[in-house]
Amino acid sequence: MSDAHNKKIIQELKKAGLKFSFGDVKTAFVSDNFFKGKSFVLTGSLSSFTREEAAEKIIRFGGSVTSSVNKKTDYVLAGEKAGSKLDKAKKLGINIINEIEFQKKINESELK
Repeated sequence: MSDAHNKKIIQELKKAGLKFSFGDVKTAFVSDNFFKGKSFVLTGSLSSFTREEAAEKIIRFGGSVTSSVNKKTDYVLAGEKAGSKLDKAKKLGINIINEIEFQKKINESELK
């Protein structure tokens, strides 16, 4: 990849519209479920999971986890003492789920 000729070819392919993204590859072998292809933000304290464990579950089922809420966020998982991320999600009309709903969606996804 450090070869100038290869870099030039890659730039030309990008200009022609080829996208160098592996996001779809990660979810290609994941069955359809609630999480697949959706973006999540975690906020507040969770009682059944650490935030890292919750993020791993989302990713395992083909979703993604970001650190900030924006108009591209599909869901906010709100735990106890959720703060400004929850407020921003409400202002933007983002779907908000609690830990009970999250666990239910995990259970449903594991059955698929």
